[in-house]
Amino acid sequence: MNTSTRFSFTDHPHRRYNPLTKSWVLCSPHRAKRPWLGQTEDASDSKNNQNKNHYDPACHLCPGNRRASGKTNPEYKATFVFPNDFAAVNQNQQPNQITPQSLSQILRCQAKQIDSSGGEAEEDGGLKGIFDAESATGECRVICYSPRHDLTMAGLGQTEIRAIIQTWISIYKELSAKEEDGNGNLKYIQIFENKGAMMGCSNPHPHGQVWALSYVPEEPAKEIEALAEYSARNTSDNGDGRKACLLCKYAEAEINNHHLSSDVSQNPQKGDDGRSRVVCWNDTFVAVVPFWAVWPFETMVIARPHISNICQLDSQCEGNQQQQQQQQ
Repeated sequence: MNTSTRFSFTDHPHRRYNPLTKSWVLCSPHRAKRPWLGQTEDASDSKNNQNKNHYDPACHLCPGNRRASGKTNPEYKATFVFPNDFAAVNQNQQPNQITPQSLSQILRCQAKQIDSSGGEAEEDGGLKGIFDAESATGECRVICYSPRHDLTMAGLGQTEIRAIIQTWISIYKELSAKEEDGNGNLKYIQIFENKGAMMGCSNPHPHGQVWALSYVPEEPAKEIEALAEYSARNTSDNGDGRKACLLCKYAEAEINNHHLSSDVSQNPQKGDDGRSRVVCWNDTFVAVVPFWAVWPFETMVIARPHISNICQLDSQCEGNQQQQQQQQ
């Protein structure tokens, strides 16, 4: 092996650090050069939505149709929200319902030992920490983006998209208020969309979901911890004494690299991975392929103004939009 060869980010295996999860990702860029005989997709598949009808009488989510639960959708004309008929979590279950005794339902062989009083005491037989569980409660809702069965969010106009975002904000405020008022046991709210059958979407009518959970899932919990640690160690570049934000810093670094990347493309150097990872950006958001990406088509969308939660989109992005309209 020739150890004098200059390291190349585009040719040599290496690890990249993910500061959000404080973990390392293996990158093997040279494998992209291997012959590909794996699965490919027919380009016509991307046009499936164009071939759909505006309304599908067999669709459980179209206006006026009956859902699998037996409930009938209203003749909605815009965004429609309802509690998920097959929710991943629910409110009716008591928290901390699972006890060591209930775990015997899944583990029937339990070793016994003699306790200090001479009687028999339950022993885990070294299984403590292997078989464990706890109750998970919360709320799940479905958001139909529009009555149109054939239009994904990308096919909607700005007015319709804005209505969807306002719906997200309203639901977030409502669920957050429940926790603040002590009327809920909610620690985490996730707004998302599983798009396409491959991702587990059970209905082709364009829709998203909201999950409000009684716990913070592991991945966001790691990221919240990492963000807090970075903020504690660093101060803002603005000279105002405020704590720095890891995502704000990362977003601006990628945008700066995007501006400089033209020099790399015009004067490429072997092994230089200074190519832009920015997919698109404006004054409000940037979409970027993370430096630590795991998946081939992984992207991260970061707000450029420092936004702590989705409710702040109202003030921050409204101001930016008005400024852009004035410039136009």
